[in-house]
Amino acid sequence: MRHRPPANKAIRLGAALLLWLVVGLDGLGLALHFEALWRGAGRLAWLALTVAVIGGLLQRKVAGGGLRALSLLLGILLFALARWLRGSAGVPPDPPLLAAAVIGAALYTLALVIPRRR
Repeated sequence: MRHRPPANKAIRLGAALLLWLVVGLDGLGLALHFEALWRGAGRLAWLALTVAVIGGLLQRKVAGGGLRALSLLLGILLFALARWLRGSAGVPPDPPLLAAAVIGAALYTLALVIPRRR
């Protein structure tokens, strides 16, 4: 039985927390009509995506295959698509794009929770 280094798990957990922080800042900025929050989230999103991709690439097999791999990849792709469709960081988030980012963050987090197959 191979043991994964704890740094890999910490990177993936940090990426999940960053994704949720971006979604929270976007939602709060939209609800309070506070531009600085969604601007900060727009800039932080690319850092979160970079860390998420690095965390996924550090694994030899992408998320252990199967449902974990699908959840991880779909989460990253859906979150990235929502950020790309939004455009500039200064553009306020649309509710459908915010919902897509929430689903992407949830799928990425689900990949951390699903147990490994032996």
